Amino acid sequence: MSYQAGIPLGTDDPSVSAADFRNNFGQINTVVAVNHEAFNTGNAGKHKFLQMPEQVAAPTTAANEGGVYTKAVSGATQLFFREESNGTERQLTGAFTAAGAGEFILPGGLTVKWGSGTTAGTTLTVTYPTPFSTATYNVQITSLSAGATTIFSSSAYVAASFLCTSSNSNESFTWLAIGS
Repeated sequence: MSYQAGIPLGTDDPSVSAADFRNNFGQINTVVAVNHEAFNTGNAGKHKFLQMPEQVAAPTTAANEGGVYTKAVSGATQLFFREESNGTERQLTGAFTAAGAGEFILPGGLTVKWGSGTTAGTTLTVTYPTPFSTATYNVQITSLSAGATTIFSSSAYVAASFLCTSSNSNESFTWLAIGS
């Protein structure tokens, strides 16, 4: 028997509805027992763990509330947080990768992005696969040439890109950028 809403009605005789009451309390106990500590224990009602079905889109949030949920990204279930008042949606797990570059959002909103490139001459503007929301804070560049004496520098940080300069022409490198 499944849970029956609206029990008891004002006109119900409790002795006649006793089986319905017992059924409803049994159904409530069954539902609460999923991922929760059992009734009559010191931790009654506390979560053991969370299971969340994937959402198609970020949930609606009002002022003074946030939303934690899961949704699919590239076929894998990832954890997200949505800020108050339908604010920014932040991916908390997994990494985005495309064409040799990627990014990962750390708790608190700090983002790490990475990739590689080859300077055209001695400079290259590196454009991130997705821009930082606010700004680039730091970029580290490493030469891919074995035994190379190339000196790299980064400058002109903006939310969408940075300028890579090398002391030699057409040098390959990897980069790691931190921003928000």
